[in-house]
Amino acid sequence: MSQGIDRRHFLKSIAAGGTVALTSCTVSGALTAEGSLARGCKVFIPSQATLVETIAEQIVPADDYPGGKGAGVVFYIDGILAGPFGKFYREHYEQGLRMVDDVSQKQLGGKFASLTPQQQITILENLESGEAAGETGKQFFTRILEHTMEGYYGDPEHGGNRDGASWKMIGFEG
Repeated sequence: MSQGIDRRHFLKSIAAGGTVALTSCTVSGALTAEGSLARGCKVFIPSQATLVETIAEQIVPADDYPGGKGAGVVFYIDGILAGPFGKFYREHYEQGLRMVDDVSQKQLGGKFASLTPQQQITILENLESGEAAGETGKQFFTRILEHTMEGYYGDPEHGGNRDGASWKMIGFEG
């Protein structure tokens, strides 16, 4: 996440390039056996949903339009995990989310969601570069970045892009 590129410009170019993939959603079990499901989720428990929302908000920050959290990206990702390919993705998300909090704790002394926005960006940059958790960190960052973009720009019927927020931003009338 280079500081030299305007995030909104980058996001608009991704959408214009037609890189959004859509995924069907079905109901499945919880990502972990611990705790109850987060409100509105089929797989994530509350702490996981909060972490995904926080990461999505750093990837797509709110400005004049809703960011990743406001656009409901967490529900799109939760739908992927509950869907036909969910078994593959659930394990990666369970390990990846735990890794993000572990890296945050080791580097800055707190869980990711409790850090300042600038500290969160630092952690994400360290994951993206492989500095924080090697190839595993890079792979997880790439996956959650991809799913965040899909959830932000995809058809609202798939769980993200609440109220067509990103479509309004880019002038797409759906």
